[in-house]
Amino acid sequence: MVRNCADIVALSVLNCVLLGVDHCVVIDNGSTDGTLELLTAMAKKLPRLRVIADPSPFQQAKIVGAVVNEYTRAGKTIVIPFDCDEFWNAPVAKLAAYFERKGVDILVCDVVNFIQSRSVALPSRFSWLKARGRASVVAGYAAGMVRDHAISFVEADHPGKVLFQAEGAVTLAKGAHRVAFPGSRAKTTKRFSCFHLPLRSRQALLNRAHDGEPRVAPFRQGPDESWQSSYFRDMLEQDLLTAEWRANSFDRSGCIDVHGRTRKIHYDNRLIMRLARAYAYGLYLKVPLYPS
Repeated sequence: MVRNCADIVALSVLNCVLLGVDHCVVIDNGSTDGTLELLTAMAKKLPRLRVIADPSPFQQAKIVGAVVNEYTRAGKTIVIPFDCDEFWNAPVAKLAAYFERKGVDILVCDVVNFIQSRSVALPSRFSWLKARGRASVVAGYAAGMVRDHAISFVEADHPGKVLFQAEGAVTLAKGAHRVAFPGSRAKTTKRFSCFHLPLRSRQALLNRAHDGEPRVAPFRQGPDESWQSSYFRDMLEQDLLTAEWRANSFDRSGCIDVHGRTRKIHYDNRLIMRLARAYAYGLYLKVPLYPS
């Protein structure tokens, strides 16, 4: 499910297509920045792309789960859940072989958070080229440590994401962190990873506070569920978004500034290389890559 991500959604779709999927289904949840129009134009060039416009209230698990079940109930299906800022390194052929070899149906995989350059205030067509860093992951109670400003959001140990194959009804949790279906067998693995670019620009902090939190709040069942947008809203109200961007972006010396504590990032070009490949593939196919 995507919303207001016209700067990156084409690359997300093309990365999925490059994994070898038969169907790439994208649900647009009421975008106002041209995302839906871009996806619709892409679908005219990509027969495997199916675009669903659903501007209803943000009930991600319910809406995405219904679409997933449409396919799994029709037959055995390998499912690779993704959001617009998530890029898997999990080719379908390799996934199928791994499922078969290990005798499992569910893989719990790492989420690798990449960090944007501090210079990117607004997202643009090529701003992803600057997202060449990642932080050391700090294990522990993520929501509490971020709220206490002990760590930044991009340093938090995010729960793993699932890849799975199923036939019949499945229950997919919000964020695709868990899935359940009869007879399933799960395995945690580092063989495949989800590359994640959660804060593509300083503007993303405002978007999470202004747009994300009002959509998430009505369905929150506890303070630690979808805590990120609530946290960024609090930072906005306390006039701390500039400090928050410094904590979640790297400067020219390759450091993040976590509320006065400087930490070096790890340079990592895996995300950029994956997105560059998707961009080149889009040029080859002559599909639109950015709103006109």
